[in-house]
Amino acid sequence: MRLARDELESIRLILKASDWPQANTLPVRGAEGVDRELYVRLIAPDGRVVLETAGMGRIVAPAQPVPRGIGEAGIASRARLRDGDTYQLLTAPVLAGQNRGFIQIAMNHGDEDRLLALYRTRLLTVLTLALCITAALGYWLARSSMRPIERIGRVAERIGSSNLHERIAVEGLPEELRRVVLAFNTMLDRLGESFARVGQFSDDVAHELRTPVNNLRGQIEVALSRTRSSEDYEQVLGSCLEECGRISRIVSSLLFLARVGGSDALSIGQAVIAREIDAVRDFYEASTGEAGLTIATDAPSDLSWPLDRTLFQQALGNLVSNAIAHGGTATAIEITAQVEGRRLHVTVSDDGDGIGPVDRQRLFDRFYRADRARAGTDHAGLGLSMVKAIVERHGGTVTLTSTVGTGTAVTMAFARLDDDSDA
Repeated sequence: MRLARDELESIRLILKASDWPQANTLPVRGAEGVDRELYVRLIAPDGRVVLETAGMGRIVAPAQPVPRGIGEAGIASRARLRDGDTYQLLTAPVLAGQNRGFIQIAMNHGDEDRLLALYRTRLLTVLTLALCITAALGYWLARSSMRPIERIGRVAERIGSSNLHERIAVEGLPEELRRVVLAFNTMLDRLGESFARVGQFSDDVAHELRTPVNNLRGQIEVALSRTRSSEDYEQVLGSCLEECGRISRIVSSLLFLARVGGSDALSIGQAVIAREIDAVRDFYEASTGEAGLTIATDAPSDLSWPLDRTLFQQALGNLVSNAIAHGGTATAIEITAQVEGRRLHVTVSDDGDGIGPVDRQRLFDRFYRADRARAGTDHAGLGLSMVKAIVERHGGTVTLTSTVGTGTAVTMAFARLDDDSDA
């Protein structure tokens, strides 16, 4: 439309110095039958056609009336012929000398339309090819990025209880997957350690139960091998009863460990530490008296801490019992309690023979006994394991320090738990 208006202004300049008869000087390019770019028609005020480019009637009929009230800018429209060409039409008033009239300009837009159509076709072709190439490239990239995940999945499917040693290789993995694989391998390390501990625990349980069961069987077989007196049968039954008690204690200890290590809620309450320590000391007062030991306590009277009182007494009692049984030449046991930082430290120490470095590394393992001969049959090696399980259930830790010939000290560090915590 801008080109049509430019042509209109050019024609107006020419017609200002001309009359209608000289209007044939208008710059009209092309000829009939050739691709003409511009068609012009001059119309007098009475509607008479003064000048018309050859072929103009094919685009706009001469009899078509000129609209009234046309402004200087004219009226624009479009016309599409049957052969497919499109023309931009512009009708506007003009002045030729003293005569006023109208001019109709038609500009052929067929080339532009064909060019736009060709552009649209090529653009659609390029976009289609780009879409196909992008889809293929995206599929290839997706498959390439999924290969490490598929490899991880295959390794994860292979791993079972019999091959927990297998790990996922991290070489060549992107950084995001590398972190995931490292975490997965770390989890497998923990699982492997847990399975190893479970296997060792099962072996220890079988070993501990096999001894009293074999004792029971041997005593019963000996008793049944021949007829015996009632006193002999009573002695055998008494020995069998002792072995049954030993089995019962082992089973009870294992059940206790399973309960403490489970997800059941703790019965947390504000425990007065000095009072709990005095209760344990009074309970073991007779045992320490028979062993020639004394128990000293040191705990602030106003010190309270959120604990499961029953489990706390069980852990503290196990430490005192262990000190009595394995104290050796010890003459005194001391129980102290104090708050350090945000933790409650309760320590049970003795001045006995101490524990060697080899035994110190395994004292908290289940069924491990540093001195089996002195421990006797009443101790299954689960006391310190219970202590560790109870303290860890409270979110704390247990540490043991010992010097051969000087004594041993076991410290329970309890984290602070809310009264309604289930830990």
